[in-house]
Amino acid sequence: METTKLSELDYSPANYGLGTGAPTQRKCFRAKGLFWSFYYGQDIVTGNFSILYKTSSDGITWSRSKSIDNLSQSGVRFTVWYDELSGNIHYVRLAGTYLFHRMGVLRDDGKMELGQETLIDGDAGNVQSLCVDSSGLPWVAFRRSSKNIPVVAKSQTPDKWLMADGFPFALTDESATSYWRTCIVPLLSGDIYVVYNPEFFQLRGRLWNGSWQREEIFSELKTWEDAAFSAVAFGDTVYIVYGASASTRLCTRYPDGKWIEVALPMTSGVWPTLSIDTQGNLYIFWTDDSGVKCISNRSGTWEVNSLFDDTPAKGWCINSFYKGEDYIGVMWTHPTRAPYKAVFGAIRLVAEPLPPTPYRKEVRYTKQQWEDIVNIPASHYVEAIEITYNDLSQEWVFDCLING
Repeated sequence: METTKLSELDYSPANYGLGTGAPTQRKCFRAKGLFWSFYYGQDIVTGNFSILYKTSSDGITWSRSKSIDNLSQSGVRFTVWYDELSGNIHYVRLAGTYLFHRMGVLRDDGKMELGQETLIDGDAGNVQSLCVDSSGLPWVAFRRSSKNIPVVAKSQTPDKWLMADGFPFALTDESATSYWRTCIVPLLSGDIYVVYNPEFFQLRGRLWNGSWQREEIFSELKTWEDAAFSAVAFGDTVYIVYGASASTRLCTRYPDGKWIEVALPMTSGVWPTLSIDTQGNLYIFWTDDSGVKCISNRSGTWEVNSLFDDTPAKGWCINSFYKGEDYIGVMWTHPTRAPYKAVFGAIRLVAEPLPPTPYRKEVRYTKQQWEDIVNIPASHYVEAIEITYNDLSQEWVFDCLING
């Protein structure tokens, strides 16, 4: 893996530096040959704080920021999802307690054609989670604002939110003193899996495969903090990473419903965000006082890499690609106090192609060959050379007299 240079995107407002949170959400991806990064910051044109996005072909030089909303109040009040099957983007945002959905079409020039925004629910809390299932339909998981319980909503159509029958669905009625957080991921055949918990609870989840299955309490330990977990799926296998006080753990749920859990060779007491590549390899990012780090099982064993920056970063304000093919990107906020900056970095999964091997082919012609080429007798011949190069261009070098 090769690390690209970090890029400071913009200043985020001084609302605890939440411009890029949280690990249970997604705010960056790669499509149309571009990196796309979304964050909450100040629009340089209007001066308003809003949801902004930028694009970049290399992850270093970025476009001017573009605003898509000026009503949201922080980075944890919106999340995005890139649907790789349709090539469209979906996002949900919270304005007060009103949760809205919008779909957009990505353009090659780094702009979006956004559709109509529609209301999902009027009693929603922040740190919502979004995904699009394999049938192209959006799902969102969030907590009730008036009653602290986690719920899931599904739309019958992709472009305008039309609530499906039986939704919103309350995942549990269990009360908690801290907020419920959610992370929802798509499986095969239109199925989904949703992970949810408040801080200091064991993680739990539910499978939807046409109907809701029983709740599964699957983690051996309790999360150490709010939203200290992240999830991805590969086929029908679900992976969840979570931070506990004593260790950071990876839980795997197999298609038959069996679970395994392992401790990871990484820092404890962190907010991890999880990504996956197209081959099923996992990438876990987190921040601590020494900067941003990544651990991956790409080589067959877990390897830790120090990445990007040695500036202490806001641990809760990190998110990464859901899936990547040639790159895995990550966003975070630094430093740990105002003024904050939204930051992007990426690791390259596919090595840059090597420069072509220098190529030069020489063909030397005898007197008879030369006579055949020019189709006249050479009374005096010294040497003729035809040279072919990398780009297949040719050059003649000769020293001969014809009829001379």
